[in-house]
Amino acid sequence: MNKPITNPRSIHPLSLRLRTPPVGQASACEGLQPAQQPTSDWTRQYLHFHPDPIQSELLDAADPNILLNCTRQWGNTTVIAAKALHFALAHPRTTTLVAAPSERQSLILLRRPRRFLQTLAVKPAPIPNLPLSLRLPNQSEIIALPASADTTRGFTAHLLIFDEAARVPESLFQALSPTRATTNGPLWLLSTPNGPTGFFYEAWHADPSPSGADPLVRAGSPDPANQQAISEPHYRRFQVPATECPRITPDFLAHERIMLGDELFRQEYLCEFIAGPHTFLSPELIAAAIDPSIEPLYIDPYLPIGYDSWPPEDPSPHPSSGPDSDFSSPRNTFTLK
Repeated sequence: MNKPITNPRSIHPLSLRLRTPPVGQASACEGLQPAQQPTSDWTRQYLHFHPDPIQSELLDAADPNILLNCTRQWGNTTVIAAKALHFALAHPRTTTLVAAPSERQSLILLRRPRRFLQTLAVKPAPIPNLPLSLRLPNQSEIIALPASADTTRGFTAHLLIFDEAARVPESLFQALSPTRATTNGPLWLLSTPNGPTGFFYEAWHADPSPSGADPLVRAGSPDPANQQAISEPHYRRFQVPATECPRITPDFLAHERIMLGDELFRQEYLCEFIAGPHTFLSPELIAAAIDPSIEPLYIDPYLPIGYDSWPPEDPSPHPSSGPDSDFSSPRNTFTLK
């Protein structure tokens, strides 16, 4: 376990200026021991942020992969800021990456940790060439990234967080997910739904307890005994509809249902993945039409299904099926019917 940060000025004297904290209030950078104090308790004591019960459970979760499907205005941006700051202070010389669908949202994500640092009487240092970033006294970094896959490569993340993950481009998720390859850092996906599509939707509906696993053969060893089983990544799921948020009143929700319409209201406030107006068949409808008890029909890929014509005057037999059949001949032209 990392040693507690006892003297931030001695760790990085050129990147930080400390203001004297109020009398009787210890600095949050002194004696921080996350193993002995839950994150939610730390946020109450040092950040003066009092999370509700579900926010506390989320902050204290030690699972490596977190999924949060929440209503609008639940406070996930504040929770992200508290989690990122606590992780960065508790783990020196680490990098926390926070991704958002736009640069404006990335800027908002960075404002919350800055405000918390003001509460801690700490002024962070900037990181050269990274305007949306913070460097803490223990040399940990918090970097907010906009939705540009081409400019987000090259990082190594010890904690990776996606805010509004349902609206983050797939290319950005694919570019940032490998940043945890050498750290095995936690992955947090937080969002309000945005239709039945995208990596957030797929992760939310993935089987949490896969019954089967695919074999993974280790490189350089064809021995079947030298295989290990892999399965879908395990996510701990949190779902918070507006009806369970103590800061959203029933009167407001009743008004919003009238203004937005039932379908959009259910997606924005009740955590449902609603298909858009241009979706012809929803994934739920397709899944309901599948009967797993019916064996799939196997069709020989080399067997022609139908012929345009077969000249009656041609005495030659039908072409044989198989990979050596000559389907390029005019008399062998066929179409699917």
